[in-house]
Amino acid sequence: MTQIYCLECKNKVSARARTCPHCACPIDESTVAAAVAAASKAQARETAHTKFKSMQLISAVSLGLSMLVLSSTPHEIGNGMWVALAITGLAGLSYASIGTWCKRH
Repeated sequence: MTQIYCLECKNKVSARARTCPHCACPIDESTVAAAVAAASKAQARETAHTKFKSMQLISAVSLGLSMLVLSSTPHEIGNGMWVALAITGLAGLSYASIGTWCKRH
C-alpha cells in the first residue's frame, strides 16, 4: 500500500484515502498521482546514487592496488604476478572511471 503525505498537516496518509484522517483535508487523484510519481523518482535517484557510490568504491580500490603494485619492484612480488596485478588494477581503475563518467553524463 502506497502512502503519501497530506498537503495540510504533512502526516502520512494512504493513497487510497479520500480525506486525511488527521485533518480531514480532501485528497484528490491528481495529488495522489503527483505524490506517487515523486516517490518513484526519488527511488530511481537513490538507486542511481547507490550505483555511483559502488563505482567510486571500485575506482578507489583499483587505484590503491595500482599504486601498491607500481610502487614496488617486480622482484618483490614476482615478475609475472607484478604485471598481472598492474594490469588488473589499471583495468579496474579505467572501468570504474569510465563507468562513473557515463553515469554522471
